[in-house]
Amino acid sequence: MSWISRSVAPASRARWTSSDRTWQSIDAGLNYAGVIIAVLVGIGALGIDFTNLAIVLGALSVGIGLGLQNIANNIISGVVLLVERPIKAGDWVSVTGHEGFVRRINIRATEIETFQRTHVIVPNSVFLQNPVINRTYSDTSSRVDILLTVGLGTDVAKLETILRESALNQPRVLRVPQPIIRFVRITPAGLEFELFVFVAKLEDRLIVSNDLNRTILARLIEEKIVDPKAATEFKLRDLDRLAEVLRDYPATDHAAPPPPG
Repeated sequence: MSWISRSVAPASRARWTSSDRTWQSIDAGLNYAGVIIAVLVGIGALGIDFTNLAIVLGALSVGIGLGLQNIANNIISGVVLLVERPIKAGDWVSVTGHEGFVRRINIRATEIETFQRTHVIVPNSVFLQNPVINRTYSDTSSRVDILLTVGLGTDVAKLETILRESALNQPRVLRVPQPIIRFVRITPAGLEFELFVFVAKLEDRLIVSNDLNRTILARLIEEKIVDPKAATEFKLRDLDRLAEVLRDYPATDHAAPPPPG
């Protein structure tokens, strides 16, 4: 019997409230405004005529456009992220192979903290040009998947009862939606099952996965569905045919030839 629990353990993180996310967006917006005001004040302090400045910028627009294209794209993308808010600080996201929690949306890039506690700096334009998985877009609930393989002679109804009772006995498992049990397939190795349970908080995934595995194992041993002391069994086929072939095979003399001289 074997089973696999698929549950990603999120790194320790501060609890982000809606107020925290709002203030983070306001702070980022003020940074944008501060940069623009600082540039305008600097130009005014230098006494540069805006008419002449427009002519100069027009002449250099091609070069500046090519050199600052990516930077401008990321800055504009950052404004779009703050306005539309497809992602927010504290969200669990996955984009271009990077998965973790959004720590901060800056002017040019967004900081993501992975589950290995490393920080990935992702350009803001990546979030608008690629599909983004936001696991906490509407709420923080999540699902824990457990894969289970038992012997071919297992009572299916009895096993489903054990899985359902084990899931409902976990205080962190939601009753709505209810746990889902699926009989996947019949294989030479045994009967494959899947158990899906739902939790209210992402932080509970690892705890629920661990507790469910322990509970299910104890119940399967108690009901004698699995034997923890059973030895691994090896089966060799066609032994009689092999013996017959070896018996009819002519004996040969494999003695080494005498040395020369």
